[in-house]
Amino acid sequence: MKINNLNKNQKIKSKKYTRPIGNRKYLMIGEGESAVSGLLSILGRQDYGYYELKGKPLNAYVASQQKFTANTELSELYKIINNENYEYIVFATDQDLDGFTIRGLLLGFIYRYTPELLKEGRVGMLQTPIVAISKKDKIIDWFYSLADVDHTKNEKGVLSEYKKGLGGWTAEELKTVIKKDGIEKMINMVKFNEETSPIIIDNWLNGDK
Repeated sequence: MKINNLNKNQKIKSKKYTRPIGNRKYLMIGEGESAVSGLLSILGRQDYGYYELKGKPLNAYVASQQKFTANTELSELYKIINNENYEYIVFATDQDLDGFTIRGLLLGFIYRYTPELLKEGRVGMLQTPIVAISKKDKIIDWFYSLADVDHTKNEKGVLSEYKKGLGGWTAEELKTVIKKDGIEKMINMVKFNEETSPIIIDNWLNGDK
């Protein structure tokens, strides 16, 4: 969907937006300052741009176009996505209910205003581990699911800690995880199905649903 007053080729001025150096490969949309600053300190700006959200965004899937254009965050994101030509858009939110809600709201925004990104497989979710295993204050293992936790590690001096999201990791810990697993393997691309995905999004976001 094209919106005239938001589609002009203009330089986006926003304190929440950090431009990349080099190619525009990933736009990381982070849940808060700590998430963005943590990723920025590790990944840097080479091929990575960042946008910092403040809490849950507007439900653009059902909001009027007037409300959408008046919303600073989403109108800025719309201009960035349309003018900066990123290869991939990635939601970097916490691994908890609030984080999943934000992902759903962003998905509704993308589906309504730039659906081609979903259809082309260019939208992803950053998955960070939810359990960290450490010994002597040094991380030694981590798990992306509670079902995968290795309980044999419950030995003396070994600690397990729930990590709800990016802000719960120290820069050094997150750097260790990304170095071993690779950032691209930690990004789950949204699989869009022309028949079922619109129904699922509508069930999530339309009215009282």
